[in-house]
Amino acid sequence: MHQSSCSEPVPIYTWDIVGAECGVTSDQARAVGNLCLALQNAPPGSTGVVRRVTLSLTGLAIYTNSREVARAWRDRETGEVTCTRP
Repeated sequence: MHQSSCSEPVPIYTWDIVGAECGVTSDQARAVGNLCLALQNAPPGSTGVVRRVTLSLTGLAIYTNSREVARAWRDRETGEVTCTRP
């Protein structure tokens, strides 16, 4: 678990499969693992992404400053899940 000071926001990682499952966690490795696990049960050809985000300072539950930290997909032919990090 990440420790932060009052001035440093806790990192938040969102993961989502286009048109299907999604989730949020404060642990980057868990986000990547959840994405890859969900893709194993998704239709072949599905794709997904993990982003590091922060909550908007407006008080609304809106994510800002998203930065892609991983991308994954399930191969159409083999069904194998591949994950890459920029």
